Amino acid sequence: MTQIKGARGSRFRGRIIRLLAGPALLAVAGLAQAASITDVDFNARQGGRFEVRLKFDGTPPEPKGYTIEKPARIALDFADTGSRLKQKRFPLSFDNANSAMVLEGNGRTRMVINLVEMVPFSSRVEGNTVVIDIGTPGAKDYLKQTTENSVFTRKTESSKRAAR
Repeated sequence: MTQIKGARGSRFRGRIIRLLAGPALLAVAGLAQAASITDVDFNARQGGRFEVRLKFDGTPPEPKGYTIEKPARIALDFADTGSRLKQKRFPLSFDNANSAMVLEGNGRTRMVINLVEMVPFSSRVEGNTVVIDIGTPGAKDYLKQTTENSVFTRKTESSKRAAR
């Protein structure tokens, strides 16, 4: 092997080391992100509940989450995960949810769901999909209630007076 001597040689060696180290570091960084979110779906369920389905291109990590009461929010963190979604903000048309955001940074991806009122949630992994159920069976129904039938109400009140 030919040795390069002098100051010129040490600069040359430094450049070669940097050229070889760059691709190696990129390869290691690529291995750090286990999966990426590729799609998201929001589905209404009975009883004012709804479901979020996050699809991944590999095995998804178990989400770590927390809630905030005011304003009502659910935040879920996915460690070592990227996002390949075309948008970051998703307007929602559920009565108890305004919007959702998916943000990527510092080697993780965070989903924030903005709610009208805080409700319980749970998550589970189904293959390459994380399913988040928001609300509980039998929970308060967030669909707008219709008004009472005024004819029936008047009839009942007049029946009560007649019974006196």
